[in-house]
Amino acid sequence: MIGQAAGQAPVNHIDETSHRLNVLLQWLWVMAGPAVAFFMIHSNRSKEAFEAFIKDWAGTPVSARPRSRSP
Repeated sequence: MIGQAAGQAPVNHIDETSHRLNVLLQWLWVMAGPAVAFFMIHSNRSKEAFEAFIKDWAGTPVSARPRSRSP
């Protein structure tokens, strides 16, 4: 599964952008590494959405906007 492959990478680039589904504002999250990119559409851009996206991934995130993340 692509999500599992992304979740095994030691480093991934992570970002989100707004995405409209008809008139509803959604958020398109991406986790991309050298071998695979994984996408998720979520209803909000929150810490909870971020944590649902990365799940148990313990790698190093690379982002345009640094985020604090507890281990």
